[in-house]
Amino acid sequence: MVILNRTLKIDAVGHQAEVPVKLYLPVNLGDHWQCEYEIGWPDSARRRKVYGIDSVQCLLLALNKVGADIYTSEAHKSGKLIWEKRATAMAFPCPQGFAISMRAATDFCDRPICHPSGEREP
Repeated sequence: MVILNRTLKIDAVGHQAEVPVKLYLPVNLGDHWQCEYEIGWPDSARRRKVYGIDSVQCLLLALNKVGADIYTSEAHKSGKLIWEKRATAMAFPCPQGFAISMRAATDFCDRPICHPSGEREP
């Protein structure tokens, strides 16, 4: 069951293609939890699983993994990925200590934004 979704767009030649992002309800597997997410890239959708001790940890880890996948994608690095008419901030969390390259994301992220080199953005 999908519990969260957001539609990003990617600039393609002559049009914008949708990139749906979906997070699924965490599932109790007994001794741990599993949460799946899917990013519907135009070339192929990618569905992944994340595991946690409880449903909250599992969901938080999945959101961070989505952020990592989005911010390290070629679409984002090239500036072609868009959310709400902005090509900078996708408003997904990024893992603590994870270095990403964004310019104007400070209004969506409570931590400093870093370049892949680890240098902080101004």
